[in-house]
Amino acid sequence: MRLPSCNKLIVCLQLLSIGNANSDSKVTTHGVPQGSVLGPLLFLLYINDFCRCSGIFNFHIFADDTNLLFSHSNLFTLEAKINENLYNISNWLAANKLSLNIDKTSFVLFHPTQKAINYSVRLYINNETVKKEKRIKYLGIFIDAHLSWKDCHYAVLHSDLSLFKLCNCSLG
Repeated sequence: MRLPSCNKLIVCLQLLSIGNANSDSKVTTHGVPQGSVLGPLLFLLYINDFCRCSGIFNFHIFADDTNLLFSHSNLFTLEAKINENLYNISNWLAANKLSLNIDKTSFVLFHPTQKAINYSVRLYINNETVKKEKRIKYLGIFIDAHLSWKDCHYAVLHSDLSLFKLCNCSLG
């Protein structure tokens, strides 16, 4: 595979070369070729000011996966503030020519089991409803709304490791 030839990172020509066969070259006016060594660094530089588009969220960014955390004791206030800041995030994404996959976007209200939530929080981004989930996947670990860890891969992994340790001890 041949790397793209670029002129001052403004205009790039890309083509695919396999053996003696070459595809037609295409002009790339923005973006970085997938698999580029500079890709992750340039992406981080590109989104460097993302956290500034909201004054309430605690941002957790891992590569292109972003989690936003916010807490408030009043659900009405929580809903209003989050929706206001989701609007700001939507504007930032549009200004930076980035898109959000609403199908992969969801939220969880963390709360104790004993405290029932009697209000249905509705969150929107780009006039689309953000789906509410009972659990989310965070860096490969499922976390439920009650933080019970019952449905968590960690619990399964831990029990498997304990079994392995038990077996390992009895063999040694």
